[in-house]
Amino acid sequence: MKYIKSFTIMVVFFSCSSQMDNNLTEKQLIDSSKTEISQDKSYIEKFSNGKIKVSGEIVKGKREGKWFSYFENGTKQSEHNYLNGKLHGNMAVFSLDGKLLYQGFYLHGKQHGKWIYYEKSSKENKEVWYENGVKK
Repeated sequence: MKYIKSFTIMVVFFSCSSQMDNNLTEKQLIDSSKTEISQDKSYIEKFSNGKIKVSGEIVKGKREGKWFSYFENGTKQSEHNYLNGKLHGNMAVFSLDGKLLYQGFYLHGKQHGKWIYYEKSSKENKEVWYENGVKK
């Protein structure tokens, strides 16, 4: 009887941990931009306080369109555009108080064109130019 009880506890433990690993794997795939999720869907990740942390669309298993990330207080942290799982298009990053820190453009996953970095006062501070990921 003692062995049966021990065996049952082990089976329950391993089946629960296996299920948790499957859930964790899907989350890791999204968080790390590894895009092996097969279905098309809206993705929303939330903080423990219920506010949105990350949101965007998954199409054919890859990030697509506009993605947003937020600070825990609800302030927008960044917005990025994706095309077929790669950064592509305008992007912007904001401070905790909502001020623009920098903005730029990606072309098929590489920095491209004019990137602007701002002072705390939101005045233009520094301009950097890129061509296919290479700083000019």
